[in-house]
Amino acid sequence: MKFIISESKLQSYVMSYLDSIPELENLTMVEEDFFDWDQVVSVDVIFFESEPDMPQMEYYPIQSRPEGWNEIDLESQPLLKINADIKIKEMFGDKIDEFVKTWFEKKYNLPVKTVLF
Repeated sequence: MKFIISESKLQSYVMSYLDSIPELENLTMVEEDFFDWDQVVSVDVIFFESEPDMPQMEYYPIQSRPEGWNEIDLESQPLLKINADIKIKEMFGDKIDEFVKTWFEKKYNLPVKTVLF
């Protein structure tokens, strides 16, 4: 038997699923900026964590100091990196990136261009 699911239904399901993942619930936003000595760049980042120094997500906005960044890295920002081991890409495939962007933008009111898992 073959089922056809509309994109809006799939998006609704994925967003509900993301809201139900314990690792992504009740996260605190921690804004930081630091100098990355390995890459020799200044980094603006927002960590989303439930425990101090253990971020489930990292958000790299468009950098306020782009000196030292390579063009490819700057073009991928604003970037969302999900550190939680949620295996969502394996469940929903490559289309999931767009759904995760929409979920994050609605939940945190921050734009996303690139998602990394």
